[in-house]
Amino acid sequence: MSERTVPFWFKRFRDGDESLEDEEQRGRPSDVDNDLLKSLVEDNPRKSTRELSADLNVDPATVTDI
Repeated sequence: MSERTVPFWFKRFRDGDESLEDEEQRGRPSDVDNDLLKSLVEDNPRKSTRELSADLNVDPATVTDI
């Protein structure tokens, strides 16, 4: 746990939000369909990130950042 995590959760609980679910992230949406990626990994767990990125037509770094 980082030093920034504790104040974040403390403020969140103090403000009345007792949900432990992550909030919707702001920023650019992902280029990858997470369900498709999960399915590809489940079908062949030995596939490399390079192979997965080729299947999804994205940069390998995109697959590793998910």
